[in-house]
Amino acid sequence: MDFSILLEYGWVLIVLVALEGLLAADNAVVMAVLVKHLPEREQKKALFYGLLGAFTFRFLSLFVISILVDVWQVQAAGALYLLYISVSHFLKKKKGKKEGGEGHKGDSLWRTVLKIELSDLAFAIDSILAAVAIAVTLPETGWFKV
Repeated sequence: MDFSILLEYGWVLIVLVALEGLLAADNAVVMAVLVKHLPEREQKKALFYGLLGAFTFRFLSLFVISILVDVWQVQAAGALYLLYISVSHFLKKKKGKKEGGEGHKGDSLWRTVLKIELSDLAFAIDSILAAVAIAVTLPETGWFKV
């Protein structure tokens, strides 16, 4: 067993844990913003369902991403979508349009939960893709095949 491979895998593990921590904090901030318009009791319910959805989406994303990571068309579609989002964002800023994103006073508990779940889905896919992108750069060890 080569020590340099263990060192490289250990370093990647540390980077992934730090990256996941940052992405989880980002997710928590978005969830807090989305529920702030609800009464306090409903905020707790919405956050509970949001966290439950976040765990579920991340677990399911592992299986979906492991299948889709080898399909270049999905990677190309994802890249085009990210380009569209970034260009759209800057065009809206240039035109001076106010962007939404926060919850509205009239949103019900379940509408807010739906918004949380949709954002959780995006965060789950983003998080798993980032982990896969880092992991595919690691050298083959030959220890096992997944």
